[in-house]
Amino acid sequence: MAWLLASLLLASLLIFAATNALPGDIAQVILGTNASPGEAERLRALIACTGDAIISARADGILDFANPAAERLVGLENLAGCAAGQVLPAPLAMLIEEWQESGNNTPACAELPWPDGTIQMVSLAALSGNYRGTRGWVAALRDITNVKKSGRGRAM
Repeated sequence: MAWLLASLLLASLLIFAATNALPGDIAQVILGTNASPGEAERLRALIACTGDAIISARADGILDFANPAAERLVGLENLAGCAAGQVLPAPLAMLIEEWQESGNNTPACAELPWPDGTIQMVSLAALSGNYRGTRGWVAALRDITNVKKSGRGRAM
């Protein structure tokens, strides 16, 4: 259970940072410009090594960030610069499109059956910045298949 809470905390922190900051080095966004190089490097390593897939896109749907877990989950490398609707699996692309079309831009969480038979918990949040309104979205995905199968996921 502790691993689930730690992962949800990391995903929440990354979504919070992405929704409250301008684009840039993700470590600098979270830690601020006064962070030591060691702190920033540890955070970059954590983002790169986490099992949670983290993906963000600009308002025009072009992906601007995908950590290694996201690239493994999607089965493609170098996702940054690609159109989300063209490279993300159809269930995720449709979920994001429906969420955007709802127009309320409030953070959302949904369980999503994945093409490989797993179940992903998808957390979505709008990216906003500097009085320009919505400028994109960020998604964090976690495989909850084993949690659901064990019956511990009933409260999710």
